[in-house]
Order: sequence, then structure tokens, then C-alpha cells
Amino acid sequence: MNSLERAVAVMDGKIPDRVPIAMHYFLFAARYAGMRLPDCLQSGEMMAESQLKVWRAFKHDVILVENGTTAMAGAFGCGIGFSEDTAPRVIDRS
Repeated sequence: MNSLERAVAVMDGKIPDRVPIAMHYFLFAARYAGMRLPDCLQSGEMMAESQLKVWRAFKHDVILVENGTTAMAGAFGCGIGFSEDTAPRVIDRS
């Protein structure tokens, strides 16, 4: 099975040849790609580039593109604080 077949099999309730691997790694991906974390998390192009770089190196089955749980809070107007070495956080809820 290839990665897509493996993931679809699981979603269809079937048993794949092995457990599909989906890494949750947006912080690692930015570092692995040599990007500043705040820049990567605020740029769709940089985020995609970092995720693909990790996928090409490790060949996991599913690319889980996300930039932290604060993305939705930011979309609703909350202030988001970005750091060089940790996930973003909500700093203003008004």
C-alpha cells in the first residue's frame, strides 16, 4: 500500500498493511527547515515548505499542516504572541 491507500483504508474502517504515520510536528518542521518559528507560522508558503522538507526526509504517510491552536483565536481577533522556541499563545482576548 502507498500512503494514500493506507490512510484511506483506515478512514474506511479497513486494516492497512501497517499503521499510517501522521506526525504532529509544526515546531520541529520550522527548525528542521532552518526557519524562524514566528515567520514560518505566519506564512502559508513557509509552512508548506517546512512540512514538505520533513516529509521528504522521513516519508511519513500523512502531512498534518497546522500552526498551533491559537490560529483560530487569532482569526477571531485575539492577540497572539509568537516566540522563537515555543508554540504561539493568546496574549489578549479582547
